[in-house]
Amino acid sequence: MKEDKNTALSVIIPVYNVEPYLCECIDSVLKNDAEMQIILVDDGSSDRSGKICEDYAAKHDRIEVIHKENGGLSSARNAGLELAVGDYVCFVDSDDVVSSEMFSYLLHTAQEKNADIVTCGILFFYHNNTAHHAVCVHSEEGTYRAEEAIQFLLRSDGFGDYAVNKMYKRALFDGIRYPEGKLYEDVYTTYKVFDKAETVAVTNRDFYYYRYNSEGISHSQKFKKNTTDFVYASLEQLDFVREKYPAFVGYAVNKALTACVVIYKHYIAHYRDFCFDPVCKQIQNTIGTLLENEDCSQCREEILKEARLINKKPLLWQYNYHIKLFADKAHNHPGLQHLIEKFSIKTEIG
Repeated sequence: MKEDKNTALSVIIPVYNVEPYLCECIDSVLKNDAEMQIILVDDGSSDRSGKICEDYAAKHDRIEVIHKENGGLSSARNAGLELAVGDYVCFVDSDDVVSSEMFSYLLHTAQEKNADIVTCGILFFYHNNTAHHAVCVHSEEGTYRAEEAIQFLLRSDGFGDYAVNKMYKRALFDGIRYPEGKLYEDVYTTYKVFDKAETVAVTNRDFYYYRYNSEGISHSQKFKKNTTDFVYASLEQLDFVREKYPAFVGYAVNKALTACVVIYKHYIAHYRDFCFDPVCKQIQNTIGTLLENEDCSQCREEILKEARLINKKPLLWQYNYHIKLFADKAHNHPGLQHLIEKFSIKTEIG
C-alpha cells in the first residue's frame, strides 16, 4: 500500500512461529470494517508463518508483508512503524485476536474526543478459549490530560503498560522506538509515548483478546536472566517520573519495588547460589533503597484507601503478595532475613 492521505489506521502484527494461531489472528483483524493498512512482519519464522502471510497478502490489498531476519518483538514492531502510513497505529500480537468492532470503535472515539491515544480493556483466554478474565479496565470512561494519563499508567487499576490494548496517533512515535534485544519492551516504551500525548481517551469495552500462552516469554516456567529487564525498565521509568511528574513518584516507586521483588523471587526459585549472583545482589540492594524511600511509605496509605473503594487488585496488594512469597524463603537465607527485618516488611494489609 502506497502512502494514502486517507489511511486512518495502520495495524502492525509481528509474526514469529505462530502457525497454529496466525490465521485466527489475521481473520479477526480483517473482520473490522475500518479503513486500515495491515502490516504483517515475519520476523524470521522457521515454520509456515511466512507463507501464510504471503497467502493473505495475495488475497487482500490492504495487507503488506515484511520478511526480515529474526530480531525479536521490538525489532518487528519497529520495522512495522517504518512502513506505517496511517494517522493512527495499533499493535496486535500474532497469537491473539481482536473484536470485529475494535478498530472502528477506537477510531470513532479518537475522532470524537480528539484523542491522541485510545485505550480499551483486555480479556485473557486460554488455548481452549475458556477461563478468561478481564484486565486493564479503567473504572471510569472518559478523556484525560497527559498528566492524568501518566498517573493511571503507573497505577495497578489503570491502563497498564501493554502496547496492544491501545491505539496511538502515529506521530507520537517520532523519535521513539521499542528497545531491541530487551524483554518487557512495553514497560520501556509506553510511558514515553503517553508523555507526548495531549489527551487520552478510555473505553471499558474489552476489544482485545490475549491468548495466555504458558510457553510465551511472560509466562514461561524457565527463568531467563534477561527477565531482569523488568527491573531495569521499571527503574528507568522511575527516573523519568522523578524528573517530569514528581507528584506521582510514589506510584513509580511501588511499581519498581514490585518488579524487583518479583524478579528476586524468581532468582530464589531458579538459582541455588542466588546470593552470590552479582545481579541478584544488585536487585537486593535496590529493594532496600526503594523501601527506605519516603515516597514508598507515603504512597502505601493512599493506595490502601483506594483498595477499600474499588473492586480490583491494587498495587499494594500485589506488592504484599509478592513480598510474602519473598519472605517465605527468608528463613533459609540469613542475608535475606536481615533485609526483611531491617525494613519491617509487612505481609498483610488490614
